[in-house]
Amino acid sequence: MNKTGLGFLLGGCMAVSMVGAQAADTPSETADIHECKTLLVSVGERHSIVAHGSVGSRVRFSNPIKSAVTALPESAWDVEHKDKNLWIRPKFDKEIAKEVSQVGLTVVLSTGDEYDFLVNSTDNTDISCFFVIDKRTAFANLTLDKKEQDLIRFRNSLAGRAQELDEREAQMRADYEHSLSNTQRQVQSQAIDAIEAFKFRIRTPYEWSNSDASPKYSVVNSVYDDGQWTYVRVSEVGFGAPIITSRSGETDNVVQYEYSDITGVYKINGLHNSLHLKIEDKVVTIERKG
Repeated sequence: MNKTGLGFLLGGCMAVSMVGAQAADTPSETADIHECKTLLVSVGERHSIVAHGSVGSRVRFSNPIKSAVTALPESAWDVEHKDKNLWIRPKFDKEIAKEVSQVGLTVVLSTGDEYDFLVNSTDNTDISCFFVIDKRTAFANLTLDKKEQDLIRFRNSLAGRAQELDEREAQMRADYEHSLSNTQRQVQSQAIDAIEAFKFRIRTPYEWSNSDASPKYSVVNSVYDDGQWTYVRVSEVGFGAPIITSRSGETDNVVQYEYSDITGVYKINGLHNSLHLKIEDKVVTIERKG
């Protein structure tokens, strides 16, 4: 192997070794993640918090801070605040007496609410931030959340009810249109049947014949019916009261009739397949062909 190849190989091995060393020294992404602690507080209560000498602690409130006061001079503790955040840390060394390892802290917000804390110095850096939430606000939010959830459920129920009503209305409309269509078809069919029946009645043909001794034209001029009554018009008047019978099988039955002198028409009750009209010595047989 020449020098160039050897150098390339050594360089690659060194690069791999460096990458492996860096990977071994890289901490886990979640190893140093710590959640802030939530404090539910009320005016008139005192809550304990901790602060590390070099890391300090951040305390966040729900409203801007108006002032922050400690019971010890500034030489023992650093306190700064801006907007809704407060930072505090002890700045004494271990030789200072234990009395200054704790400090009382009062925070006044822009709303006028005052909160009291007891801050303890600590060597533990895991807890370095606090979220302060007033119990009134928390309970109000819970109540509001419940009301919002109730409102959402109510709206959802209304939406479901509205959809149900829309579907029912659509079904009722479809049923109505179907029923209306059926009714229209029935009425149309009945009308057609009635018209056809009427046409059949007014177009029912009749034939009649006189006795051998009498010409046809001397007695009957026309015969027709309206479905309930049969009408016989005679060609001449003055024959006297006729005898009109209706034949059913081999039996002749006398039928009732009305007569109009003006028109010369005999109005006979009912429809008859065969009628016999006798006026004096003239006899006419009328047959219904419908």
